[in-house]
Amino acid sequence: MDFLTHTSVCTTNDVAAITRTLEKGKTVEPHWHNFYEIEIILSGSMIHKIGDKKFLLTRGDAYLISSNGFHSMEFPEETTLLNIGFRSELLNDELRYFSNIDLRTICGKFSDKEIAKIMDLVNDINTEVSQSALLNTTVISSIISQIVIMLLRVSPSTKTAGATNTLVQKTLAYINEHFFEDVSLENIARQLSVTPNYLGKIFNKRSFYG
Repeated sequence: MDFLTHTSVCTTNDVAAITRTLEKGKTVEPHWHNFYEIEIILSGSMIHKIGDKKFLLTRGDAYLISSNGFHSMEFPEETTLLNIGFRSELLNDELRYFSNIDLRTICGKFSDKEIAKIMDLVNDINTEVSQSALLNTTVISSIISQIVIMLLRVSPSTKTAGATNTLVQKTLAYINEHFFEDVSLENIARQLSVTPNYLGKIFNKRSFYG
């Protein structure tokens, strides 16, 4: 499988994917990306740390972490991962909102059949990028959206997504994507075409975590 170099997502391309094998005892220090990232465990295991929480991931486990999600990894055994990095612009607004429901990270577990399907989809992405065919960005966006939806559908954190207020989702998505800018209540309200007073009332009724 001829994957692109992952760093290209930061430079010339909107998406890149690699398989990588990490040796036993390897650690990856806390970091964040300016793009979205999906990782799927293909073999072995890893400890994924987000904030003060640790998760042991094994074959089939996957996560999507959005652009300002700090995370780190530890590898208690040799582990192979599929890593897909892509710019948030490849997702439509609805998918970006869903991808930020639980504040930056969506987790789930894929079956072997689903993993095989995703590997085929990644091959399709690689073909589109390498050929630079007509409307290839539209095709790539569609494929990335399909993979993200697959993850959302197996993620426990999105089971109650339908009950989440859309305005709250939009606000979380905006904060997540513009955390390095001025994200005052007034600026967010202006971007979402509501009044600061109304937006404040919505968040007084809902918790970021509930």
